[in-house]
Formats: sequence, structure tokens, C-alpha cells
Amino acid sequence: MERIARALSTATCQVLKGGIIHLDDVGGAIAFQKIRNKKGKLVDTLAFSDKDEIAQDYKLIQDTFGQDFYNIYLRQEVFNKFLKKISL
Repeated sequence: MERIARALSTATCQVLKGGIIHLDDVGGAIAFQKIRNKKGKLVDTLAFSDKDEIAQDYKLIQDTFGQDFYNIYLRQEVFNKFLKKISL
């Protein structure tokens, strides 16, 4: 729950002329490397990876809701429909 909230709170957007929404890039936290244990389960390590944890979480959120709003420009009506779709 905390990672979802963090990923969504780091996303910023701009409202441009003509009601166009620009969702900026998200990110800012280095992820830890994951390895498979003897049972084949992915577990975190204390080694840093070259990936951004927030960007990965944001991508998972988008994939879950079948949307791709990564660094794009769209009309405000389309963005509002997306927000309504993900409301709980």
C-alpha cells in the first residue's frame, strides 16, 4: 500500500493550453536487487540495482489498469476518464 501511494504521489502533471494534460516522468528511488531463493521465490537483497523502484511500481499500476500514461500528452476528458476508472 505504501509503495502504491508513493508511486502515485511522485507523479506530477501539467495542464497545458487547450486542456491538454502532460503527465511527467516519475521516479526517484533506487530499487534493491532481487534474487531467487532455493524455493524459487523472489526475495529482496541489500544490494542496489540499476532500476528505479518508483518507476517500476508506477508501470505496474498502469499495467494493472490497462493504461499507458507514461510521459504523454492527452486531452483532459481522457485523463478524467482514466482517474474515474482507477477510483476505488
